[in-house]
Amino acid sequence: MAVPTGSTFFIWEFLLCVWTGGRPGFFYAQGRVRKFAARAARAPRGKQGYNLPCLIAQGRVRKFAVKAARAPHGEQGEIFPARFIVNSACTPGFAGHGKGWFIMEITGVIDEVRKQVKEWRRQGLTVGLVPTMGYLHEGHKSLIDRAVADNDRVVVSDFVNPIQFGVGEDLATYPRDIEADKKLCQQAGAHLIFHPEPCEMYAPDFSTYVEMQKVSEGLCGKTRPTHFKGVCTVVCKLFHIVMPDRAYFGQKDAQQLAVIRRMVRDLDMDIQIIGCPIIREEDGLAKSSRNTYLNTEERKAALVLSKAVFCGEDMMRKGERDAETILSAMRKLIEAEPLARIDYVEMVDADSIEPLTKAQGRVLTAMAVYIGSTRLIDNFIMEV
Repeated sequence: MAVPTGSTFFIWEFLLCVWTGGRPGFFYAQGRVRKFAARAARAPRGKQGYNLPCLIAQGRVRKFAVKAARAPHGEQGEIFPARFIVNSACTPGFAGHGKGWFIMEITGVIDEVRKQVKEWRRQGLTVGLVPTMGYLHEGHKSLIDRAVADNDRVVVSDFVNPIQFGVGEDLATYPRDIEADKKLCQQAGAHLIFHPEPCEMYAPDFSTYVEMQKVSEGLCGKTRPTHFKGVCTVVCKLFHIVMPDRAYFGQKDAQQLAVIRRMVRDLDMDIQIIGCPIIREEDGLAKSSRNTYLNTEERKAALVLSKAVFCGEDMMRKGERDAETILSAMRKLIEAEPLARIDYVEMVDADSIEPLTKAQGRVLTAMAVYIGSTRLIDNFIMEV
């Protein structure tokens, strides 16, 4: 096949995009790569300019060549000079910040993640990790956006971790939608999704856990005593698998963020932990995968959490420092909602999670509230 040039090139590229459903070079249909492995030549080492549909390096189109291939699902297609392992998805994306076109990969195999990260390291690239349990929303996307801005490559883990769920909790019903997750990760510019099965992460006789005292015992730890043992264990495993320079967590899970920071400090892990702000709906409700559990009436009632947060913030900004005065006002507001049942509303040190009687230092005011049968959390952090 001749190499298109000039205006012919752009017409060919447009037709190819239309024919492949906007996925030039490869097209993805029900997890199978049918045709079109691409060959791009003379890409500078370490650049992502050699990907499809054309070689884009430093803003310039270098070469474009397509050869027919029949790469069945799970086997290796070809992108030269780089290798690309075709897994269950093969969708192009665009990484911002001048990073060019790339093929976003997805794998459920630990060794494949390690192999890819080693190759990135060989090229001198930095790696960011966004650990998630999937069913991604704008809050997760904000973490990926930050990771993409800070790092050359970004891995998103998409894994509902069974060992952080207690007896009677919602492991079986926790929402999952890997296809939607792929699209969000692609749009945000992630380079690799790690989507393992539990058997990949935990051997049948798995018996090694990371357990923390003090920081994990208050707030959510009171009513979910095994939760942070599961969180620390899976995050520690993800850190060892990906070996990131930075890892990104949302402030909505403020105690989790404090626990992870303490684990990294105590175990001398060479990873920078980045906390990112809470992302809210337009009406104030904190974004959460569990919001999908709420019916229409419960969704309206759930606004009581953010109203209590805004009430507490306002009181502190106006100079109130007595913890019980602030907490009482927040509890009163929540208790006025018939569908709400308080698990806890507390003021603690944001790093140690030790209870405070007076707002001073870096203060975390956090709550967990049942709306119907759905347990939601929210919080605010303020430096006093």
